[in-house]
Amino acid sequence: MTLLIKNAKYIITPINGYQLRILSGKDIVVENGRITCIGENCPHPSSSEVIDASNHIVLPGLIDTHTHLEMSALYGLMPDYEHNMYYERLQRLRDKLSSSDIAKLCRIACMKLVMNGVIGFIDSSRNYKEVIEECSRFKLHVTTGPVNPDPSKIDEYLRETMGKRVNLIINLEGIHRLDRGYLREIVGLAEEHNVGLNIHLSETRREVYLVKKNTGYLPVEYLYRSGFLNDKTIISHANWITSSEIEYLSEKNSMVTVTPHTTMRLVEEGFTPVYEIMSRGIRLAVGTNGASGDKHSVLEEMRELILLYRQNYWDTRLKTVWTLPRLLRDMYLVAGIDGGVIDVGEPAHLAVLRINSVRHRPLSIGNIVSTLLLIGGFDVEATIVDGELVYWSQRDLGFTRELDILLKWVEEEIYGLIDPYDGVIK
Repeated sequence: MTLLIKNAKYIITPINGYQLRILSGKDIVVENGRITCIGENCPHPSSSEVIDASNHIVLPGLIDTHTHLEMSALYGLMPDYEHNMYYERLQRLRDKLSSSDIAKLCRIACMKLVMNGVIGFIDSSRNYKEVIEECSRFKLHVTTGPVNPDPSKIDEYLRETMGKRVNLIINLEGIHRLDRGYLREIVGLAEEHNVGLNIHLSETRREVYLVKKNTGYLPVEYLYRSGFLNDKTIISHANWITSSEIEYLSEKNSMVTVTPHTTMRLVEEGFTPVYEIMSRGIRLAVGTNGASGDKHSVLEEMRELILLYRQNYWDTRLKTVWTLPRLLRDMYLVAGIDGGVIDVGEPAHLAVLRINSVRHRPLSIGNIVSTLLLIGGFDVEATIVDGELVYWSQRDLGFTRELDILLKWVEEEIYGLIDPYDGVIK
């Protein structure tokens, strides 16, 4: 398939590491999954699919670097609960759902991801097989694997993902409840098989207290001194980490993902020192989390990241033009997905955003980044994964009607059976 994105109003991309390049009025030609031309009047076959982008912004396709996809379609659920009670009640609800129900919820989430310009994601779901199966329908790149797995089944997990568009990781949750011997075995197996670790850590102050009580160390320090950190380790949330722990992450070249909306929504209070982390060269990216994320918009999480950091740290060091290229580039590095740059020869992972003629103007190269990150509210026109058009608002590519049917099922069969304000089965 050959695709022509014609006369893009703005093309925004990281270059040379974390520099930012903004082009205007250029074409992008995609052939055989890669970008073959960026310029004016790029040659292309007459049979090319054409997207008129004269009123659009083109970005690298987005990566949602922290999801719990099996429940994330349940927007607005239990809006007034704090962290511990929220997850306790969410687990009760999840236990009432069948594997078929979970598969449907995963399908909804995958559809909403592509409709928000997402081309790949990192997931921590107990029903990870359903996540892989459903998202493969939409060509998404999936980085996922079992949660707190049985060490004897590592070969089975590898076989289940072999030959698919999947990066296998091992998800670890609640390390204050996991035996050190178990952790050592899992880390050893991950290193042996060259598999990454996604560790939920320092999400709440109570968790930090329990790890310190049980081990004598702060959470990141505990992993560091136990030899459990390396360059394939992702620390997720990290709301409560210290300067010394940042140094441990830097030394081991580990990575961090944050979920700003959930942090605020569930009153997790602390917040990741993202400027200090990125300044130390640590890769950092954002995710939408699960149902508590209330949406699947990576761009909105970027916006909330900047605003929440400024509110918590009382400064503007996290500048928009400094932050955007880092988040765009690091999301690919954290997820282990090739791409993240719009350039000739690069994989064609692209998100095309529609400029609203009132909301987003006045608009120029000078304020396009601040408009993108601070004003927000951009609708996605098209999502392209490996050169394939998987979502285009101008054309029903086969799932719009299905999504409507599935959402009606959620409204009637799930929300109709529970009180959405307290999650209690009616």
